[in-house]
Amino acid sequence: MNFLNTAVVKESSEPVGVLNYLDLDSTESDLDKISDLGLKVKTKMFQLETFSISSKFHKELKKDLKFLHGMDLNEMIQSTLNNEVNVQNNNLLRNKYFSLGEINRKKELRKSSWYRFLLRFIPESHFSFHFDSADSLTSKILTKSNHIGVRSRRGNGDFIICPPKYSTYIMESPSFVYKEIGKISEGINHVDFIGTISDKIQVFVDRNASFSEDRILIGKRTVESNPGVYFISGNKSTEEFTDTYGDKKITLLRRQAVINTEGCEGQFDVIRVSDSKRPFWKKLLGIR
Repeated sequence: MNFLNTAVVKESSEPVGVLNYLDLDSTESDLDKISDLGLKVKTKMFQLETFSISSKFHKELKKDLKFLHGMDLNEMIQSTLNNEVNVQNNNLLRNKYFSLGEINRKKELRKSSWYRFLLRFIPESHFSFHFDSADSLTSKILTKSNHIGVRSRRGNGDFIICPPKYSTYIMESPSFVYKEIGKISEGINHVDFIGTISDKIQVFVDRNASFSEDRILIGKRTVESNPGVYFISGNKSTEEFTDTYGDKKITLLRRQAVINTEGCEGQFDVIRVSDSKRPFWKKLLGIR
């Protein structure tokens, strides 16, 4: 399962374009007072950015690999660059998700007047969920997933991204179901699908995350023509350059953009987690 498919992937031949999507339109802003609810066509402008990645190798290395191992260095380098592009694409999408999820996390913190007071003196990073078992962690994820359903009115959160350290706790939970045996991840994407929680929430592990990473993202997969996150892919090209010494440089160019539509941050949330015991000072201040 490709992590990039959690967003809607579209292609564009032009550097600038317009994205059309359907959104709910109500006559009242307060959900308890809605008198009429319908669909409205909205637009979002996008502009593609140019990204490049390159590799340079010596002509002697090309000859040696061809003679000793029968390998075509050109094909090898291009394949490596394509894999690196996949990694970068996943990183761009993951960063977009986390930036949207942090919006809701900060809103939740500031709903409590006591927390608003504490935030004047204590950094946000100290406000984390201390879990004592794998079940309590998965229960927290399911709760956040339900909150996304209430906020977005388009269904519960259906995937998470977690660092390797905390994926081990999730896999220990009885509600975790491993992915289908024999199903191999596509390419070297460094964001691997490992299974589901309660057969509802897909679990992705970010292999690039540092050991100190303590955030788990919960998100709602974007459906075609709905508000959410879109990955716009443009033209791709390859440039090859050989200098006066015969050394070769291969550059892979592509144009793309990761955009989010208006109000889609309600479909994402972030949990800061910790597998240590809640310190006494946090208990004293009521910080969970």
